[in-house]
Amino acid sequence: AKINRDTQQYNPKHYEIKVVMGYKRPPKQALEGLKPTREEREFLKNIHLFNYVVSLTLYKYDFSIKETGEVDVTIDYFGRVDSVFNSSAASPLKGGIVVAKNGGKLELKPEMKVSQDFMTFSKIKSQLGNLVVSKQNPDLATGDLIDQVAELLKNPLFRHMYKDAYDIIITKEFEPADVQTALDNLTSKEGASLMAAVLRRQSMSIKGEAFQLFMKQLLDGNTISEDVGDRMFAISVNKENMDTALGIINAPAKGADKAKKEEIKTNTSNAIGLAAKSVRVGKVKDLSSVLNSLQKTEEQAGDLASNVESESSSKDAASIDTIKGAAAQSIVTSKSTGDSYEFYFIYLGDIIELAAKNAGMFAFLKEEKPPFNPDSYMTQEVDKDYTLTNMRLLLGPLEYQDASGKIRSINLAEFPISYDLFRNWFLTKIVREDNSKISLGSFLNKLINQLVLPSLGADCLRPIKLRNTRFQNIYVTIPGTPVGSAEQLQGAFDTAELLPMERKIDVSSGRFAATFSKPARQKREAGVEAIVKNSYDYKLMQVNSIKSIVSRKADCKEDLKDGIYHFNIG
Repeated sequence: AKINRDTQQYNPKHYEIKVVMGYKRPPKQALEGLKPTREEREFLKNIHLFNYVVSLTLYKYDFSIKETGEVDVTIDYFGRVDSVFNSSAASPLKGGIVVAKNGGKLELKPEMKVSQDFMTFSKIKSQLGNLVVSKQNPDLATGDLIDQVAELLKNPLFRHMYKDAYDIIITKEFEPADVQTALDNLTSKEGASLMAAVLRRQSMSIKGEAFQLFMKQLLDGNTISEDVGDRMFAISVNKENMDTALGIINAPAKGADKAKKEEIKTNTSNAIGLAAKSVRVGKVKDLSSVLNSLQKTEEQAGDLASNVESESSSKDAASIDTIKGAAAQSIVTSKSTGDSYEFYFIYLGDIIELAAKNAGMFAFLKEEKPPFNPDSYMTQEVDKDYTLTNMRLLLGPLEYQDASGKIRSINLAEFPISYDLFRNWFLTKIVREDNSKISLGSFLNKLINQLVLPSLGADCLRPIKLRNTRFQNIYVTIPGTPVGSAEQLQGAFDTAELLPMERKIDVSSGRFAATFSKPARQKREAGVEAIVKNSYDYKLMQVNSIKSIVSRKADCKEDLKDGIYHFNIG
């Protein structure tokens, strides 16, 4: 096992089976025999670069013993690249440390200390459960009871909870007598009830704090650097032009003939075009108009987290049950200031960065003024036992259709989302559904599929969503470049990433071709084993209209249109 169940520490004997999958470059003679075009030849020469690494996770096994004594073992594995993103240990809601404040209540602060994060609280609950089971059923014990309690007392968060339950202060330099007393308290009928009450009370408190902290961080941004500030932006539109556009949009068209409908459509398009020319985008200088909304969001997040099971959705008039309803409401939720309207929005990239940061992904950019508070980032690559070691997140393009019908694209990070729309989605899909332990992968999938994609096809004059638009997760493994000669765990070497360590990578630039594409194509002397041990895993997220591979039918003509080649082998 990766983590020793007795010590809860990394097991140095742990190993994983990894498989390099892909293609081998065909010999020159075989290549000539195919008589490929120049483009096909170039593709085949570099086909080995499309290899990737899959880690195997044991699914099930079976074995049979023959009369001769021969044993046949059949083992089924699941291949994984993305499983780490779908682990509850990588949660976008754990981006704070648990600290005690006056009154004994626990709260979260946006800092990154693994020993005090939200998941540590869950771990304590699990350890206490194992302790009770071990006391009641010694045959099921996973270790000595004294050792289990001593491990708990090393945790400052548990020592605080222990004081809250029994009014006994235990310091980090505790004595053996303290361990025995704690064991007696935790396993007695009355003592166990006291600790259970503390767990329930603090669990609901921390859960509410986790939801509130996410929204607070999103809007506060970097409170350390004044020139970075909050993450809220505003679109300012000329009031006269906008009123004209809204007036034409809302004009009744029932019973109108085809010519009249076309006239209304044309006039509406012209009005929207005129309004669009007066649009100004910038930071919100006066947030007073949304402070009430923010406070309401935080209060609702805490209240809903405490009453998820008992609350009836029909009684909650503040929530919006459907994305369509949220979209309709967000259209009219704006601030009219003199001769203009201000529509508040946040960038998708900020939401994703906050989620990844909270989940504990390594922040490789050494920025003096990042979007969020510097001390809330994981600034060092954690050891081999950490879930997200050598994992990276890449945001690709989002394709849409412009007013002229042409296909355009922007980076996912640059996609603007209405603040009202995101707020209601967060309350409805995350808080109300009690997703306090949602994984990073699930959060991102919900965010794109339930919020971004529907907004592309909103019920307006010209939806910008292309046909067959899909959200795609693509997993890529790229070998690192070994640096130094000191051999590390399992024969691996210290490595440097081959992919540029930059916030924005222009894949069409000459610099990218020289610093990444060309080195990536060079012949590597290292064998498969070195590639496995020195590689980095990348999760690429993108939204495009190219047909998904799972829905293709191996139709050569159809696939060729999308640049997918079929080769006759054998």
